[in-house]
Amino acid sequence: MKAASILLLSIIQFSGIFAQTGIIRGKVVDQLNKPLTSANVYLETLKQGSITDSLGQFIIGNVPVGKYKLAFSCIGFKPGSTMLEVKADVISEVSFIAEENVVLLKEVKVLGIKSITGMGYLDEIHGGIIYSGKKTEVILLDSLDANTAQNNPRQILGRVPGANYSETESSGFPSNGIGF
Repeated sequence: MKAASILLLSIIQFSGIFAQTGIIRGKVVDQLNKPLTSANVYLETLKQGSITDSLGQFIIGNVPVGKYKLAFSCIGFKPGSTMLEVKADVISEVSFIAEENVVLLKEVKVLGIKSITGMGYLDEIHGGIIYSGKKTEVILLDSLDANTAQNNPRQILGRVPGANYSETESSGFPSNGIGF
């Protein structure tokens, strides 16, 4: 009888140790009160946390009783944190209002043009020659969408406006002709 009461008393004490946890529940929104999805919310000292859902809500369960720093981070927003106390069998409510993190980038200068069609134009002055006011279309082989593996010049030269390219074959010998 005495052994049974000691066993019962130690089970109650042992289960009391595990019952000393709480729950943290909350929401993360931006300054316009729109929910932030996929924001990381975590207890820094415990390495325990959660991710917000589509409504900006999160739940962190089985948090040991104590005082903690609860932090959040989300891409495009400044990180934030708050101190809170977790009590046994109590749901602690927390709300974060995230501030946008605006970063201004340096100016970008475009110095050249790359054609995606395989046709381009010469500069106003190219190689010491003035081409200003003249029609100067250039075939750009590195950006050409043609089957260059077959060495088929018709696919390349056929892109030049006003040019006619013809291939004929007689007696097994190809004969090519270009006309403008």
